[in-house]
Amino acid sequence: MTEALTQEAFADQIDTKFTLVVEGLDPIELKLSRVSDLIVSNGAEGFSIVFKGSGEFVLRQSTYRLEHDVMGAFEILLVPIGKDEQGVDYEAVFNRLKAR
Repeated sequence: MTEALTQEAFADQIDTKFTLVVEGLDPIELKLSRVSDLIVSNGAEGFSIVFKGSGEFVLRQSTYRLEHDVMGAFEILLVPIGKDEQGVDYEAVFNRLKAR
């Protein structure tokens, strides 16, 4: 499944909703707000994605299951990186070797 988690795939889903699933809690809605390039070197590629969640609470840094209508279900490490009047930002960073 991780091969489907590309920068292009996420960029096509900006401003769409992802559902974060945690056992014992109601589903949590996150909106994909940004996809950014990272430095690429030595045959590696990298990008980051940022989700916006409600400001009701801040999720701790952890691996979470996300579900999306187009991208399906996958697990991803999310890190809270900021909070403002619109909610909390969570970032995931991808670094991997480019396919040859």
